Amino acid sequence: SDRDDALTAALMDSSLVLRERLANLTLRGPGWEDLSVYQGMLSETGKDLNDIERQMSLRSAKYRRWQVENEAGFAQVSAALPAAGALVGYLRCKRESGVESYLAFVLPESGAEPRVHILGEAQVIDAAVADWRDQATFGTRRVTREDPEWQDGVATRGFMKVPQNAEGQLKAYHEAGTALRRLIWDPLVADLGAASPVFLVPDGSLHLLSFASLPQDDGRYLVESNRLLHLLTSEKNLIAGAEKKAATGRLLALGGPDYESVPVGESPESALAGLVFSPLPHARTEVERLGTIWSDQGGAVELITGPEATEERLKQGLPSTQVLHLATHGFFLPGNPEAGQNSRWDNPLTRAGLALAGANHWQEAVSGNNDGILTAEEISALDLADVQWAVLSACDTGLGEVDSRGEGVFGLRRVFTLAGASTVIMSLWSVDDKCSRDWMSSLYRARWQDDLSTAAAVRQASCELLRQRRESGQSIHPYYWAGFVAAGDWR
Repeated sequence: SDRDDALTAALMDSSLVLRERLANLTLRGPGWEDLSVYQGMLSETGKDLNDIERQMSLRSAKYRRWQVENEAGFAQVSAALPAAGALVGYLRCKRESGVESYLAFVLPESGAEPRVHILGEAQVIDAAVADWRDQATFGTRRVTREDPEWQDGVATRGFMKVPQNAEGQLKAYHEAGTALRRLIWDPLVADLGAASPVFLVPDGSLHLLSFASLPQDDGRYLVESNRLLHLLTSEKNLIAGAEKKAATGRLLALGGPDYESVPVGESPESALAGLVFSPLPHARTEVERLGTIWSDQGGAVELITGPEATEERLKQGLPSTQVLHLATHGFFLPGNPEAGQNSRWDNPLTRAGLALAGANHWQEAVSGNNDGILTAEEISALDLADVQWAVLSACDTGLGEVDSRGEGVFGLRRVFTLAGASTVIMSLWSVDDKCSRDWMSSLYRARWQDDLSTAAAVRQASCELLRQRRESGQSIHPYYWAGFVAAGDWR
């Protein structure tokens, strides 16, 4: 009824207010308040939010649909597997021996019995993933004002350091990638046969891996094989997927926000102190190119750039959006193990987020609703049920806190999915600005002009950039072409 709809809308509004309050409290820290008062405010806000969301679960049709989808079992997942396709589900768990290990469950075809592989100790595989990431990113790290790379308050390469002479890292990458592939992929190949596509459900540190970039023994990469790979956020993605749509809806593209890069006060109470976001010179061109591709197919376009790329403007533009594209910096702040519960470090959703216009002045904002920092906690409160693609063309947007208990990644990837986006496309490291622009252009042309599936479009974009770099004699190190992955609906 209209009354029920109004009550649900009121609950959603209350939920949004409480999530924003919680995000602002955790970001700003205790400040002038007594620590016990501050912790009490956090606890009370969290309790109110839980109460509101319990009421929402009783009224929300979206939530009830989610419950129905999650009642599906193995039979429904198996039946939804496309012809010639296979499914691989990874699991990080404690075995009867008490040893934390990784397992892989392989469903080689629809209707088959799943096959279980014990891949090895989690400590060994997690270390191999860490070695792979070090080589994939050249050991990139945050640049601070104390580093010589910092020039005039702006980092030389985004807010990360990218070393020169990267070609020398290619051999080291292949060694690390091959070692990881032999642990987590090679044991499954015999069961997979010629299956394609292969759907992958990662767990633990494997959330941070670009499977397609793993090297083959012939010197090429898995993305160049005949096998199409695609990540799922869960096996249920095969069941819940919507029909593939053309670019007839609306594209909301935000790119190149004006961060107003000035020093942020070095306050110990400020979770973001010292983190300054530098301009992304190719981001505006990126969204303009994508807008042209989209409008050529008959879809509506709204571009938000520069000082207009604010939190408020983004939220206003979300209704009826088919594709949401965000070309900006993402961030993930590490936790503080010495901080207790109810501290600003306790919730990983308040330590991850996106930088929008004014981000470098967030402490000076009058309203937390438009302070230039959109946290994962705030994103989870948005209604993205109509969003087919959420594209995060940013630095580190795929990162999050890896929970060793197998609860996955608590980062931007997860909250965009929780907010309702069907597919999330995001970066796993600080992607080169120009390479990001070129990869995204290829992706949109493949999906929205050539009418490929999401999974096939992602592969084509990576292969096209890889081919161009190979033919022009540029480095084919995966850092330049494999930083983006897609997770969710593959269609």
